Amino acid sequence: MVFSEPTQSHANAFTQQAVMPPFADVGYVALMHMTLREGDRPNAIQRGTAQNDLMRGSQGNDTLLGLRGADHLYGDRGNDILRGGAGADRLTGGRGKNYLAGDGGNDQLVGSADHDVLVGGKGNDRLEGRGGKNLLTGGTGKDTFVLSKKFAGAIASASGIQDFTSGQDLIQLVDLKFTDLAITQGKGSEADIVLIQNQATGEYLVSLAGMQSRLLKATDFLDATQVTQVTQVTDPADSGDPAIPEANPAIASLNSNPIQFLPSDSETAIATRGAAHIQLGTQTIYIGTQQVSSNNQNPIIVSFDSSNPKNRWTQTEYEVTGADGRGYGLFWSGQSFYAVFSVDGTQGTPDQDFRRVSSGATQSWLRSYGAGGGPKVSVLARLNLSTGDMTEAVYLSAVLSSGKSNSLAIAHLSTNRAGNLVINAQSYYAPRRPDGQAMTQMTPGSSPFNYTLEITPDLKTVVNTAAIGWQ
Repeated sequence: MVFSEPTQSHANAFTQQAVMPPFADVGYVALMHMTLREGDRPNAIQRGTAQNDLMRGSQGNDTLLGLRGADHLYGDRGNDILRGGAGADRLTGGRGKNYLAGDGGNDQLVGSADHDVLVGGKGNDRLEGRGGKNLLTGGTGKDTFVLSKKFAGAIASASGIQDFTSGQDLIQLVDLKFTDLAITQGKGSEADIVLIQNQATGEYLVSLAGMQSRLLKATDFLDATQVTQVTQVTDPADSGDPAIPEANPAIASLNSNPIQFLPSDSETAIATRGAAHIQLGTQTIYIGTQQVSSNNQNPIIVSFDSSNPKNRWTQTEYEVTGADGRGYGLFWSGQSFYAVFSVDGTQGTPDQDFRRVSSGATQSWLRSYGAGGGPKVSVLARLNLSTGDMTEAVYLSAVLSSGKSNSLAIAHLSTNRAGNLVINAQSYYAPRRPDGQAMTQMTPGSSPFNYTLEITPDLKTVVNTAAIGWQ
């Protein structure tokens, strides 16, 4: 790593001003509720729900408002405004000059090469400019700014970080080490700007406003060797192409507070209670929990279809032991149908719970609850859309130092370009590597930990896992 001083012309090239789009109330009150939203007209305003929404803009200048829940917002083309609202959200601008605001929660913001503005807001956010003269502001909290030599270039096209705080925020180097950097201080009117370059090529990675190079320390950076697990997952937004992926037919609906209903309840009654559900054509499927005794609950899924009676089915046999089982999410990948459950232990025999279809998993930790009992682990199952029957299932859990399983809650599901499922979850103790062993915590943090897992669509093999701050 080299510290030096740039020429006056280099410093002047980093004169930037954040131009915020007009944002005087974009209509929070009168917009429609949605679980999956995809823009079908130019300049659309879309509003999410209190659940975990997947929203995609159109080719116009769209406004996407996630509101509550762990939302995924994709701007697509046009000059878009994306606001995550409360919850741990993922915002990807796509092409165009976009404004991304995470608002509350620990958010992930991904820009492009078209001069975006990224504002993390409250929480510990992760901001990635991805080329273009983007302006990045972390806001309050311990924020991480991601740099890659893939997006380095001329000084005029480098991004700028507006509020980096040494000792609090971090700069994550995806494919570089701290010793690969050249750090220079501006002069004259730009004396409070720090420039960071790839020492080997001279290309510019980023500028830091309001900083002095002498205040930067090696501990302000995470080298590539420290973040391997973070960058492995092949999410569409993590490829080198900043363009938005093609329209994804996937639909996800999760409710962290499972709704109780009975097999005999009407669709109106179930819908009114707010059960997680997805709609595929005229078929609507709901998931929740059934109180079978004073101290025991079992999962339940029901399907209604006003046009096709064959799609009217009820399933209550997923887990029928003394352990508490609940259903809290549904996911349609565009090709397969999945359900998300929780369970707090193992009782009875394998034919009475998810184990009857989990034995085909490659890694052993996916096949059962594991050691211990009490904490709620998640179960992801693939179902037959026509009957609701399980065909495959995997158990997903955190792990204690004793080797016992601990709580893990799935927050969102999506698919990537490889066709695999990408699961975003909250891990309440050590996140697991693909082989089921505990990751090693590299930076301080408190539970729950944001955890991402990539698994094949047949639920056989975990391909990659990632957790920020863990390796």
